[in-house]
Amino acid sequence: MSQEYRIKLNESNLVIWKVTCEFGVFYDKKKYSFENAIEHFISFYDSNPLEENEEEALTDENDSYYLTSGENCWYMCDDQYGYNLEIKILDLIRSEGIDDIEVDGWGKEEIDFSEEDEDGNKVILTALSNYNEATDNNLKVEGDFLIGNCFNDFVEECPCNDCLKVR
Repeated sequence: MSQEYRIKLNESNLVIWKVTCEFGVFYDKKKYSFENAIEHFISFYDSNPLEENEEEALTDENDSYYLTSGENCWYMCDDQYGYNLEIKILDLIRSEGIDDIEVDGWGKEEIDFSEEDEDGNKVILTALSNYNEATDNNLKVEGDFLIGNCFNDFVEECPCNDCLKVR
């Protein structure tokens, strides 16, 4: 079992970002019916995909896939620059079982730790949950401390054994 570390939150470079993404997801017609593709998309993104009309999608035999598309918003943790946000969001999408994705555009804005998301949850909790899922990490906040196994995205010199081996 790996060791758990704690650092003061205000001594880290952790920033909460609100990331929006316009994307398309391709569903193989051999694996998905039109209805299953739409249902799968909605189960992850809580919005109707902007798919071509159903009749056209079902009758176009030249296409081997259905294209669903939409826009979604995620809260994600990264450092003060947000350089790794796109990679982490794509990893998060892949962790939800979607591999064939085409990104049309990204947007990001820094969010205050105390803000709440649409469901009334603190964005820091949502962002840490997404970060943990995308990175296989286990970070959490308790009081003024960030607690977890590895802080390599948020501090200059991470104290974990894996990061110490690299230095």
